[in-house]
This record gives sequence, C-alpha cells and structure tokens, in this order.
Amino acid sequence: MQISTSLAMKIAEVSNIKFNEAVSRNYYVPRSSVEIGKPRIFDLVELFGLTVMGSLLKFGLNLPLAASRACSAREVLEGNPLAKEIWINIGKNADSVWVNGAPVSDKPLMSIVFHVEDFRSQIEQEVLKSQVSKS
Repeated sequence: MQISTSLAMKIAEVSNIKFNEAVSRNYYVPRSSVEIGKPRIFDLVELFGLTVMGSLLKFGLNLPLAASRACSAREVLEGNPLAKEIWINIGKNADSVWVNGAPVSDKPLMSIVFHVEDFRSQIEQEVLKSQVSKS
C-alpha cells in the first residue's frame, strides 16, 4: 500500500512543517530518499513511524526526541512485521523500544503502547475514505 504525503500527514497528525524540519535536521531519517520536487510516498511501516512521531509530539516530547523514538519504533516494526504491539519506554537516563511488551524490570517514567493491528485497520479505513472522496 502506498500513501501520499498529504494523506500520511493527515493520518499521523503531523504538520508538513514539523516533518520537513525533522527530516532536514536528521531527527527523522526516512527509510527511502526522494528526489527534490517529487512527492514522498509512504508505505505502512514508514507511516507507522510518522504516526508514532505525531503521538509522541502530542504527549509533549520535543521534536528531536519524538522523531528519534519514532525511527526506533519503525525499525523495530520493520524487523518484526508480525508484532502485535510496539512499546516505547521513556526513562530518566535512557529510553527503550520493545515488541509485544516491555520487561518488568524496566521502570520507565512513561510507557506508550502502539497496537499495530489497530494501526493497520485505521490506515486501511483512512485510505478507503480518501479513495471514496476522490471519486
């Protein structure tokens, strides 16, 4: 599934300005490059990363931290395509990203769980809605 930049930004609730800033400052490093003047196309894994970034920004994380953790979560999903959940633990001294639960010994300041199956369903619905509105 390929998703346009405008639809990806809408789904992830990230402004183009924030995304472009994150990319230009290397806070968020997309998996694929794009030619100048050409639109960026998102697949599900890349859109997951962008959605994580949008969620972390809403939770109050600054752009460098939100973008960095989003890239980590995206990489974890890419390496574990059957993952049901991706956990991001924000700690005092370090952060961690886990698949399908975090260790009990981890005592983070904040844990955020992203349900991958729900994410996939939401994306499919959003893509269908956008296709219907175009026709």
